[in-house]
Amino acid sequence: VAVQQHVTAIPPPQLAKFNADLSEFREKFLLEGPGAVGYDLDKGITQQKVFKELFEKYQIERQELANAEKLFGLQISMYPDMISLEADMHGYDLIYSLYADQKKGQEEWSQTLWANLNISVLSEGIEVFLKRLRKFPKKIRAMGICNILEAKMKEFKDSIPLFQDLKNDALRERHWKKLMELTSKNFEMNPDTFTLDQLFAMELHNFSDVIADITTSAVKELSIENGLKDIIEVWNGTKFNVL
Repeated sequence: VAVQQHVTAIPPPQLAKFNADLSEFREKFLLEGPGAVGYDLDKGITQQKVFKELFEKYQIERQELANAEKLFGLQISMYPDMISLEADMHGYDLIYSLYADQKKGQEEWSQTLWANLNISVLSEGIEVFLKRLRKFPKKIRAMGICNILEAKMKEFKDSIPLFQDLKNDALRERHWKKLMELTSKNFEMNPDTFTLDQLFAMELHNFSDVIADITTSAVKELSIENGLKDIIEVWNGTKFNVL
């Protein structure tokens, strides 16, 4: 009886108010939520948490209203905005969970000393995250934020061959200085402290042509240097008879 008295105290207009409030929340979600952060996925993680907590309050209220309708044998009201929000929240949960895991993995790789770089660790690692993304349902893969995350991961994957180029033994200090000059990025080349973090920050995929030119020049210069060394060694080992 106590429950019934509590339920009957809920005025019928509350259903309409709830629907209107929910519609307003969805509009705000679309304009300011985790899908409206562009390439700032870190902000997206924060927005997802904020809006998810707010949405849970609507879910609780929806359940209370549904319980009241059920108690009095009324048809349970359906809220299209609620269904849409639940689908979006689920999609963003998957996307931002993957982003958080990929970011954590990249942070771990970033602590690797340049001298200890293992290219396969990077290539195999990023491929694991890309495979996870490809297994998402089509509707989630079609979400704008998912496309941005995929693009970011592919950019990282595309930069891996550039790491391999920069590991070429032909590169000398002058070539690294040239790279810093052309990219307007500065870093300390101390082998005991130079980590991948500094190269990750450079976003190498934006300088693929620059890196290609520098490494090509370095290889040619090394070839010339080795050729000159061979000539000098031949001349030094040659004895001339003076008549």
